[in-house]
Amino acid sequence: MIGSEVNFAELLAPTHTAPNIRRYLGGAWSMHLPFAWDLVRELQPRILVELGVYKGESYFAFCQSAEENALATLCYCQSARPAPLR
Repeated sequence: MIGSEVNFAELLAPTHTAPNIRRYLGGAWSMHLPFAWDLVRELQPRILVELGVYKGESYFAFCQSAEENALATLCYCQSARPAPLR
C-alpha cells in the first residue's frame, strides 16, 4: 500500500459478528457452535444428517442456522446411544 493511507479505524470494526446460539450445554462442541452455524449458512445444504448426536448441542446449532437463514434444509439426526430402559 505504498502511496495510499490506511484507515485503521475501519480495521477495528468487526466485519462479522457471531450468531446468538440459543442452546449452550457446556459440552465439547460449545466453542465450535458459531462455526457450525456459519458452515450451514455458507454451504446451504439441502439435507443435513448428524450421526452420534449425544445431547444435541451441535445438531441444534445446525438447525438454528437453517431456520434463521431461511434455508430449505432438511435436518436429521441419529443418536449412537440407545435410550435408557425405565
